[in-house]
Amino acid sequence: MHYLEQSEQRNQLVESLRNHTTYNEMEDQHLLFMLDFIDGHANYCSRENLKGHFTTSAWITNEAEDKVLLIHHRKLDRWLQPGGHIETEDQDFSLAALREALEETGLKSFRFKNGSRAFYDVDVHVIPARKSDPEHYHLDLRFHLYADENEAPEINDEVKGLKWFTKDEIRSQETDESVLRMLDRM
Repeated sequence: MHYLEQSEQRNQLVESLRNHTTYNEMEDQHLLFMLDFIDGHANYCSRENLKGHFTTSAWITNEAEDKVLLIHHRKLDRWLQPGGHIETEDQDFSLAALREALEETGLKSFRFKNGSRAFYDVDVHVIPARKSDPEHYHLDLRFHLYADENEAPEINDEVKGLKWFTKDEIRSQETDESVLRMLDRM
């Protein structure tokens, strides 16, 4: 059984979501959707759930929080925070986000902001149908990580590019509303 689908982990997720302080009305709606989704789906983390599943991502900033590291996602062709699916070996959601950040950037200097593994942001978005996968939801749990902007990155095959952006530079890029929400939250 997937570690994250055990009842203790499920209860911890529900409690963490209920304790999360949302930034705006849109994030409120995402949070409510997530809580309803958990109630309606025993396999809420599994990619086999064709309606959707939880994912994790990392909002990566430098220590001064005046730059954000984004990847240019190969399949979605836009600038986003690193993230992805929860794997069987992931011990918890925050470590899944850390694993994705390591895989997609190659950086090693990550640490959680203030040592906190609380959610930074929550988001629900539709993933378009591709090949054998139908359109489905990603219910994304986001964590704030710090990294050293001088460390040399290593790009993997999921990523077209990787760049540290100032806040103003991000606003001029093709990105998602949720990226702008996290930027405004800083």
